[in-house]
Amino acid sequence: MRAPSTFKSEIAAYRAKLPFVLSSDDPDVLENAVEIAARVLDNWEKHLDAEKPWLAIADHLSDDSTTEAFIFLVIRDALVAEKLRGQDAETPALEKDYRSYEKFGRKHKLYAELAYAKALRNHVRRLRQKPKLLSRKKQKAPRQYFIETWRRRFQEICGQPLEPIVGILTEIVFGGTIDPPVVRDAGRRVKRHGRKK
Repeated sequence: MRAPSTFKSEIAAYRAKLPFVLSSDDPDVLENAVEIAARVLDNWEKHLDAEKPWLAIADHLSDDSTTEAFIFLVIRDALVAEKLRGQDAETPALEKDYRSYEKFGRKHKLYAELAYAKALRNHVRRLRQKPKLLSRKKQKAPRQYFIETWRRRFQEICGQPLEPIVGILTEIVFGGTIDPPVVRDAGRRVKRHGRKK
């Protein structure tokens, strides 16, 4: 699969669709979802490595996968992460997010997203079993969730966690600069929790 000739033009096109993609008839969408998504797209357009995440994953996807599906996934994960700011260790809302996400993908025939959605569902189930990730440091929970989700997703799709690419996506979603050890240490914490019963 080839990346589009101008990835930033794809971001601009997606921006025009935000009111439709994040429609008000979806009860699970945050009130400020469009504002959050627009901020992410702003960061993405300005980032020096804006196209690198798509180039890293594109060749590992099916032929019907699109840049729109990829952007949608990043936005959706950003919104799920934002919800964690107001949650403790409860995960039913995240499970609901997955169901809403899957429903949207089927409704709009975005079949590529449904494969991605499996990663979110599995992550939610792991959180249900081991919620300490969210409760120990609530302030960092959104970023931690996002980093863990994308490390696992790249591992499943590309065969490796692609930590530098995860760092780029994290900068795009949360702003600022992410040092490589932050992404690497997030993976180590997840592995330690995974070994405990």
